[in-house]
Amino acid sequence: NYPPRVKLLHLNTNILPQSQEIRNVVKIRVDTIVDEYIRDRTGFQTLTASYESSPPRLIQFSLPSANLRQIYEILCRHRLSSQLSLFLTLRISPTATKMGLGVNSFVMTLLVKLTYKRVYAFNFEFGEAVNWEDDVVGRLIREGAIDKERSKSLNLESEACSICFENLLGASDKAPAQISCSHVFHDRCISQWLRRKNSCPLCRRVLYGR
Repeated sequence: NYPPRVKLLHLNTNILPQSQEIRNVVKIRVDTIVDEYIRDRTGFQTLTASYESSPPRLIQFSLPSANLRQIYEILCRHRLSSQLSLFLTLRISPTATKMGLGVNSFVMTLLVKLTYKRVYAFNFEFGEAVNWEDDVVGRLIREGAIDKERSKSLNLESEACSICFENLLGASDKAPAQISCSHVFHDRCISQWLRRKNSCPLCRRVLYGR
């Protein structure tokens, strides 16, 4: 497992008009992204998909002080991870001090991107032949089989399979197959992929129900 990457995309503060009561508010939006990679035999990783794993997380709270520990505990109470809470604390505290916490009223807005990395490694040494006749994955691949004439019309001569990174044409034990979203892979490569995940490795379109 890879620890998530945290990136501050935006930090803005607006001083509010003076009033009898000092009011300091922090608003945080956290976007959670998943980057999916395929690792080949050599260890090289290729990004195949990047998508939001959940709706944006919105957090708002009053800022009582610039104390690091107090800010950290507030963030943890909002069920943020210790890593993200510390990251935000080290940015909120000095900014609040600079804006005159305790003297000025202000609203602080932060936009943060949290990116998780997932790496899928595949065993491309296919042993026994897969019996495709009895399952939905086999049906999808049979329906997408590409013959030599069609492969020419699709200009596959110089194209590579995005799963194993080998040429789509020329392999004695693998043939090109086009799935319903129109992407083309080796039949055996996409078969192994679809037995683990039910979506296209490139566009994430769901190909069958589970």
